[in-house]
Amino acid sequence: MHCNEPACAAACLTQAMHKTKEGPVIWRGDKCMGCRYCMVSCPFN
Repeated sequence: MHCNEPACAAACLTQAMHKTKEGPVIWRGDKCMGCRYCMVSCPFN
């Protein structure tokens, strides 16, 4: 299962969380600033 509108990607200030065309959300460590907004916004923990 993949989120249609992932809260983690919407909350990410640096676009380190990105939903691909195929469906899954990927995390790009080189863009992440470590704020953890993605973790807080995820309804699935």
